[in-house]
Amino acid sequence: MEQLARFGVDLPADAMDEGTRADYQAALDAYESAKRAVPGLTRPEEVGTVMDILSAGRYALACGQARLEGRPVPESRVPCFFNPQHGPSVRDVLWTLPGSGTRTVPACAQDASRVAHGEQPEVRKVRYGSRVLPYSDAGAAFLPFGKNYYSTAVLQA
Repeated sequence: MEQLARFGVDLPADAMDEGTRADYQAALDAYESAKRAVPGLTRPEEVGTVMDILSAGRYALACGQARLEGRPVPESRVPCFFNPQHGPSVRDVLWTLPGSGTRTVPACAQDASRVAHGEQPEVRKVRYGSRVLPYSDAGAAFLPFGKNYYSTAVLQA
């Protein structure tokens, strides 16, 4: 939501070109649609639908940002594995999680750079019982967040 709120702060919507305006509107629509859908969720499996809507919104926002900056529109890819809130991944990276082995995962530009430089990526943390841990380690309760994007092997490795 913060990225959406900051989008085009210095450029009013009527000053955007048609493509940028369409991307911005698609991102706004996706956010509103997800916000309306959340109160109606009744089962964990339904979270995937909201994640799909948010992912489409993040991609639209990434496209609009690229247009504003004069860059090519990014390839449509799955969200960043480390934190889907980072938006679309830009490439796959080889990542080793201590105790879980090495796997190939999709990463946003910032996390891909961190991994390439031997740093830890910015992993999304969730509360699971009394503990706070990476969402990918939280078991079945959080599998719906990634089931449409990442293989089960990646999520449970």
